[in-house]
Amino acid sequence: MKLPLWTLMVALLAGCRSLPGPHYYSLDTVAPGASPTETPFVTLIQVRHISLPHELDHLGLTHHAGPTQLVISDTDQWSAPLTDLIQGTMTRDLGARLGFDHVVAPDALPVAPHPDPEQRGSRGSTQALLDLDFVTLAANETCAIDMQVNWTLSVPGAPARRGTAHLTAPASACPAGLPAALSSALGALADQLAQQFTTS
Repeated sequence: MKLPLWTLMVALLAGCRSLPGPHYYSLDTVAPGASPTETPFVTLIQVRHISLPHELDHLGLTHHAGPTQLVISDTDQWSAPLTDLIQGTMTRDLGARLGFDHVVAPDALPVAPHPDPEQRGSRGSTQALLDLDFVTLAANETCAIDMQVNWTLSVPGAPARRGTAHLTAPASACPAGLPAALSSALGALADQLAQQFTTS
C-alpha cells in the first residue's frame, strides 16, 4: 500500500526535528603557569599571522581516528575560523602574562614610535609582530593535542628572534574536550613565549 505524499512529508519533517543541533566552540584564555612578575619588557606585541596545517582548516572539530584517517564533526564546530580563534586567544594569553598594556589587538592599526623618548611610558616606542607557524597541530583518537610551533618575533631596527616550542595537552572527552585541550596547549605556549620575550 502506498502512503499519501503528505504522510511521507510529515514523517521526513519529524525526522529532521529529531536531529541534534550543532554545538559551537571557542577557545578560552588560560591563567599563567606562574604569577606574572615585573619585567623590563616594554615593546608592544601584535600577534600578526597564524599558519595552520591544511587538514585543520575546517569549521568542524577535527581529530585523528588513525594514522591517516581524520574525523571532521558536522555537529561540533568552531564559532569562527580556527586561525582567528588562535590569534585572539594568544593575544589575551600574552596579555595575561606580559600585561595587557603590552599587547595590541589583532586588527589594531600600527602604533607609531613616540617622538619624545622621555614620554614613551610603559607602552613602549616600537611594535613587534609575532608570527606563529604551526608545523604540526593534531588531535589524536582521544582528542589530546600535540603541536609544534615555530615562532618569529620581528622588532623594527633589531634582528628577528626565532624559536620552536613543542606542546601537548590531554582532553577530557572527544570531540567536546578538544577546545579545552587546545586552549591549555596555547596557554603553555604563551608561558614559554613570555619567558623568552622577557629575557635577553
